[in-house]
Amino acid sequence: MDLEKRIFFHDNSARLPSENLAINQAIVDLVNDGDYEAVVRIYSHKNGVILGRNESREDINVDYCTKQGYEIVNRSSGGSAIFVTPELTLCYSVFANLRKTKLEENVTNIYKKFTLPLAKKLGDNFVVEGSYYLKAKLNGASHPFAGHAMRLYKHCVQFDGVVHKKKFDLDILARIIKLRELHRINEDSYILMHGDIYDLKGNKILNAVLSSSTLVKRERDELEKTQNFDSLGLDENIYLNCLYESFSETFEGLKKIEKLDCDNEIVRDYKNKIKRVREGKIVGLGHCFVDFMEPEPVIN
Repeated sequence: MDLEKRIFFHDNSARLPSENLAINQAIVDLVNDGDYEAVVRIYSHKNGVILGRNESREDINVDYCTKQGYEIVNRSSGGSAIFVTPELTLCYSVFANLRKTKLEENVTNIYKKFTLPLAKKLGDNFVVEGSYYLKAKLNGASHPFAGHAMRLYKHCVQFDGVVHKKKFDLDILARIIKLRELHRINEDSYILMHGDIYDLKGNKILNAVLSSSTLVKRERDELEKTQNFDSLGLDENIYLNCLYESFSETFEGLKKIEKLDCDNEIVRDYKNKIKRVREGKIVGLGHCFVDFMEPEPVIN
């Protein structure tokens, strides 16, 4: 086996979200075509908001983001929005050729194969209960620490992760993302977002009245519970080492390298495509660490 086919590298330069997503797409091509069997990339974004593949810009305050210089893009994988800055977030993406790494084409099983070893490396206080999050156990409850999304291509799987280095500034976040409330009337649930009411499929409900509803959850309250390196006393380098060690178990022969050179012209073309305004269709997905519309599937 050629060890150079399975690589792990930390891109230390903070880049625009559009450039990072373009580099990731170029790596998908390399892995799809068999140039690499597995690539693990660690990276950080300059200020931005990254929406899920099908998430609408209705979920964010576009004018505020534009004025403050936050780039808005949609990623290729699913899920909902993340707010990124170099100081707040650390991101990682895993790309694997399904056939050459002998991964079965099953999303749930891939999640388990990628996240369970990571939780084990981090220690007893970390758990995986479903297909989206790595959680930290505190005071008898588990709270999201790292969020994940995935996309399957013809021969390649892309697995994206984000972890927070420090606590959200929720006042700033509330200006960027339209934070939601989950309400219930009898057996029906609704989302209240900036005065508008939506069902759990993202359809605006014009004739619903929530004055007699039961408030179930506030997105702001849920985000307050999100864990980070600071809150857990976890060193960033320890997390990076756990990522390397856990994926080394999944991909035998995984080798650390300094950088991966992608074709600049291909990256530029992908970046230009990503930067074009693309309007997702689903409204009400909110922030990726709070599941009102798409509850995390439990795994066995």
